[in-house]
Amino acid sequence: MPDSDVVEVDDILKTENIKTKTVKKPQQRSQSKDVLSGAVAEISKELRALASEKQRLENELEKAKKKAGNTRELENMLRDKLTKLTALETKLSSDIGNKEHKLTEVREKLSKVRKAREELMDF
Repeated sequence: MPDSDVVEVDDILKTENIKTKTVKKPQQRSQSKDVLSGAVAEISKELRALASEKQRLENELEKAKKKAGNTRELENMLRDKLTKLTALETKLSSDIGNKEHKLTEVREKLSKVRKAREELMDF
């Protein structure tokens, strides 16, 4: 009966941990290398295209953000102008009302003065 600490050579050789290396022929290596080089080249090309697209989209996003900011500023400026114009319109409406009231008063006085003049002329 073998010792439990002793490992048989056959047991070592049967383990699945042993890696075997297959030797490829030079032509197979060259073809594999060409295929890999082509794949790497295609991936590199795609990466460049994606990086370019990303840069273009980032630039467009920045332009859109600036345009939105400018539009917001313009909106605020126009809102301020509208507020001032509304205040001016209110003042002018008030002035018109006051002037119409004064005109009515002057017309009434004019009418009274004419009437008084006519009465004095009749004497």
